[in-house]
Amino acid sequence: MNKKKTGIIIFISIIVITLFAAAFTIVKINSLKNENTVQNVILPKQNKSKEFIAAIHIKGIIQEKNQTYNQEWLLETIATLKNNKNNKGIVLYIDSPGGNVYQADELYLALQDYKTTGRPIYAYQGPLAASGGYYISCAANKIYANRNTLN
Repeated sequence: MNKKKTGIIIFISIIVITLFAAAFTIVKINSLKNENTVQNVILPKQNKSKEFIAAIHIKGIIQEKNQTYNQEWLLETIATLKNNKNNKGIVLYIDSPGGNVYQADELYLALQDYKTTGRPIYAYQGPLAASGGYYISCAANKIYANRNTLN
């Protein structure tokens, strides 16, 4: 094969891969729009004297607020957990295509501030942890992901 044909094949392959990635992202975003609730943190029931690890779900497009994501709520929750002596750590579940840089950085910094307590943060990346979702994961002491996680 000559160099011109090889170059055309590589170019077409890159376009096909890019279109596949874009289609996957669009399908994922549309499926997230159908979810009706903001995910919440799992806290122990009633008994405030027991130690616990908080599980925070970060799902959807990272922005100020939408059906599955609420920046203000997340920041307040992390601040509350930081000041709760019974809280022994945070587990993040992240399933996000990314979003706004400002909100992702703000959440990353809030998690870094939480870590000044000496308590750990662990991140588990769900099916999608791209862009800002991956960035938020970087605040964790350890990141776990399935081999099929797209990030």
